[in-house]
Amino acid sequence: MELFSNALRFCPPDRLIPTRWMLYEDRLRVEVDDASAQEPVVTITSDEAENGRGLVLVTFLADKWGSSHRVFNDGSGNYIAGKTVWFELHRA
Repeated sequence: MELFSNALRFCPPDRLIPTRWMLYEDRLRVEVDDASAQEPVVTITSDEAENGRGLVLVTFLADKWGSSHRVFNDGSGNYIAGKTVWFELHRA
């Protein structure tokens, strides 16, 4: 959910947010695309902050996570630099 809510910050209001869930024999992988080419950064926020904890939670809960740069077609012939952020949860 944290990756999806972050993607909402960079997505135009009339666009879909591509999300993929892949279930393998030993793990679940979730990928979320967004229209920001900026690398995700884990930051420690103050107790009073209303946001900024997403990647801290992902880092703590996921077995692995990362991102890769992508170029997206916006459907109008324009290309937008963005990224895919992903995480994996291994089966117990």
